[in-house]
Amino acid sequence: MYGLRHELLPPSGVEHAVFIKLTPSSLGEDSPGASSSNNRKVVANLVVARSSLLRIFEVREEPAPLPTLLEAEAKAKDGASKPGTEAVEGEVEMDREGEGFVNMAQVKSLPAGSSVIPSTVTRLVLLREHRLHGNVTGLASVKTIASSEDGLDRLVISFRDAKISLMEWSEQLFDITTVSIHTYERAPQVLAADPGQWRGVLRVDSSSRCAALSLPKESFAILPFHTAAELEMMDQERQAGRDIPYSPSFILDLGEVDTRIKNIIDFTFIPGFNNPTIAVAFQTIQTWTGRLNEHKDTVSVFIITIDAVTRTYPVISQMSNLPYDVLYIVPCPAALGGVLLVTPNAILHVDQTSRTVGIAVNGWANRVSAINLPLQTDGDQGLPLEIKLEGSSLAFLRDDSIALFLVDGSVRRLLVHMEGRNISSLEVSSVIAHTTIASVVSVFNAERVFIGSTAGPSVLLRAQHSEEVVEKAKVDTVAAVEEEMELDEDIYGDLATQAVAANVAGPEVETVTVTKLTLRDSLPDHGIISHMAFGATMQGDRALPELIACTGVGHMAGLRRFTNFLPTRLRRKIGSIGGAQGIWSMYVKKSASSHMDKRNAEERHSVIVTTNASPAPMSRIITRKPNGDVNVVGRSPGVTIAAAPFFQNTCFVQVMTNGVRLVEADGRERRSIKDGPGQSKIASAAISDPFILLRREDGGITLLKGDTMEGKLIPVESDI
Repeated sequence: MYGLRHELLPPSGVEHAVFIKLTPSSLGEDSPGASSSNNRKVVANLVVARSSLLRIFEVREEPAPLPTLLEAEAKAKDGASKPGTEAVEGEVEMDREGEGFVNMAQVKSLPAGSSVIPSTVTRLVLLREHRLHGNVTGLASVKTIASSEDGLDRLVISFRDAKISLMEWSEQLFDITTVSIHTYERAPQVLAADPGQWRGVLRVDSSSRCAALSLPKESFAILPFHTAAELEMMDQERQAGRDIPYSPSFILDLGEVDTRIKNIIDFTFIPGFNNPTIAVAFQTIQTWTGRLNEHKDTVSVFIITIDAVTRTYPVISQMSNLPYDVLYIVPCPAALGGVLLVTPNAILHVDQTSRTVGIAVNGWANRVSAINLPLQTDGDQGLPLEIKLEGSSLAFLRDDSIALFLVDGSVRRLLVHMEGRNISSLEVSSVIAHTTIASVVSVFNAERVFIGSTAGPSVLLRAQHSEEVVEKAKVDTVAAVEEEMELDEDIYGDLATQAVAANVAGPEVETVTVTKLTLRDSLPDHGIISHMAFGATMQGDRALPELIACTGVGHMAGLRRFTNFLPTRLRRKIGSIGGAQGIWSMYVKKSASSHMDKRNAEERHSVIVTTNASPAPMSRIITRKPNGDVNVVGRSPGVTIAAAPFFQNTCFVQVMTNGVRLVEADGRERRSIKDGPGQSKIASAAISDPFILLRREDGGITLLKGDTMEGKLIPVESDI
């Protein structure tokens, strides 16, 4: 007996995401293979995954479309919103049609009354989508030896069945291709483990020196990558390093490094060391809430250096007696050092000298741990914070700017107060924005933040950092933003920062650094389906089945309809148009000097070209009369293959089976090219002003180029 499964919908949401310079277009206009257009720029690539679905996007910056500019101008002029009704920046608004579902695309990006009009927009453009043979458990980008030549990053993917794949972009295939696959399915640690009891976690060193995949039994699979320094010492192996960018992988058993390392919670690579260095959080003795009287602070953090050449792994720092309920750890930049430990009730910073600094975000922190942490108050009311950090995500926007994304969709800042080079205290700001429920956060160049969600839409935000001078009385000491303080570089170096506002302009004003998050684009997803029921809807005279589901979580929850047909509504039936074989719609200028935009609708024609193959081949050209009725301005015998605007929208081209026509907006023929006797019929066509590519039934190809000055089509000689 066999179980059969048919997937109707792909996995929804984003569980893993990484920004990466994967394609040549992401390197800039001067790079080989980059786009030659000056109007758009590819900032980077974004790779996202959920289950076995992998998607590759381009993050494009392009000029804002005219409707967006007009709407922004109108909003700035009339200011229709009532005082007190403006949404908090980044807050999700409800759909304006009254459907009642959350629409992430309608987040306000300009404050009320602002005269700033965005000159560019950022879009996520899908390049490739793949269904992989295995569930993805991690994504990361690395730089190999070949990256020094082409400037591109490589993609590392880990799978649930203990595999690592190294991928790169191929311009010939216009797709990713596999460089190598490393499998650890037959490792003793994996064979002896229950597949349902562990999940491989992928981590990559920030300097691209190695990648690590967690395995059962407190062990890691280490994949070292060649570096330029290594190959300079072995010049004869330099070419081999380009062809094979990695050294043989090996399994690191942490039980052999230190017998106390058991029950690993999380691990990460720490930047700023000569060799790859990892921080491992674990519990030698496990406990739970009911045993806190016997065992309370049972978590330890070891910092271990990995020497892949000598295969030695010394422990360079140890921190013990940390809260038992540590959720995850986040590496700090080299300017700060150490790691951040996130528990359900507190955030702690631990450095290499075992110095611990933290902040309690609710009253439970000091009840479940012996570490005395200050409990922060929320705002001017003096009430203690009541934040839950389960399901949260922490991300460094810059070395001195940390964003905390909570499970309710709120975003706060984590402020770092410095004394010299040491962190003196931590502080959580008030809510600065509301967004989707984060399952993964990826940051690129401190400006672009992608928040992937499995509960609903995923969003691309832009972080803008600016310094503002405010009155001292208006500074919120709890929600104060971070700022840089000019310290003596001979003593502290240029990395010293200060998180408290400093009085730089007298006793009445202070300069602070403000970080604003604005929505740029989103990936719509229905999220988790908690319940569903069948229903029926009327499509014309027929009753068709549909699926009604409860989707999302929290403020992202709602009802969603799934159908296996495209809902349509008959507005008007016009038999004279026809179009059973094909229909094309376009705008054409009335004159060469016309400007086609929203403000000059009277300067353009709406043209429809239709074609029928029976009872007799016939093509029609249709425009709209002033009263709104349709007007057939031209008929020609034959079947139309393609139609599109041409010569900067001053006319349109109509490709038929026996020739090509240039037609004015009123249906008058400007030029035509007829096929000669014995020439094969045109089977298909591709139109991109000023080129027309024709493919004939016998396999031949004809390329035409439009001459703008003379307004005619010229055949282009080609060896195709």
